Amino acid sequence: PIAFKPVLTPDEAGTLANLGLQAIYDAINAKKLIARRNGTRKLILRTDLDAFLEQLPRDGEQPTSEPST
Repeated sequence: PIAFKPVLTPDEAGTLANLGLQAIYDAINAKKLIARRNGTRKLILRTDLDAFLEQLPRDGEQPTSEPST
């Protein structure tokens, strides 16, 4: 089962996180979710997916703005 895989494809990450594939790619492009490449394949470490989900605002919380640089 994908729940126990240490490395996921974007499609598997979306399935596991109950997010659409576009939401996964949006997070990757916004550099909020780390993806790695192996040739042409994008891969997401399960620990990176977990870290991404942990930083999402909790229900009822306002999203925090990122500090400007």
